[in-house]
Amino acid sequence: MSKSIFFALFIILIIGSIANEVQGQGKLCGKDISVTDCGGGGGCNALCLQLYKGTGKCIEAGQGRFRCGCYYPC
Repeated sequence: MSKSIFFALFIILIIGSIANEVQGQGKLCGKDISVTDCGGGGGCNALCLQLYKGTGKCIEAGQGRFRCGCYYPC
């Protein structure tokens, strides 16, 4: 009897943890920020982390202009 109760509780805990992981996989939102330069590549990522708690990548938009693409959880 105690083995079956232990097994049932174990299965319930496993299913609960799987449900939490699936729920945590939310959508990503994106936003472009105009920047004058990328500051060595790390400035964009730091800016996105500070503003949106996300990650960013600096992309050259042409003619010496850059943009920072931020991706963060919605």
